[in-house]
Amino acid sequence: MKKTLTLYSRPSLSSKNKSGARTRRHQLRKKMERNGVSPSEQIIRNLLNYSGALAVFKTRGTGFVNLVMN
Repeated sequence: MKKTLTLYSRPSLSSKNKSGARTRRHQLRKKMERNGVSPSEQIIRNLLNYSGALAVFKTRGTGFVNLVMN
C-alpha cells in the first residue's frame, strides 16, 4: 500500500505566549517546506470532496448538526 501521509511530532502550541506559539508554527512550516513535505494530489482531492459533501447547520433542540452526504 502506498504511503500517503507522514505524521511529524509537533512542538506544543499551547503556550500562553501567543507570539512564541506563532514563531514555533512558522519554524515548523519552514522546516516542512525545506524537507519538501506537502500533501499529495489525492489527499487534496479527498479534502475538497469531503468539504463539498459536508453540511453543518444549527438546530434549536440539539445545536450544531454535521451531515456528510454520500
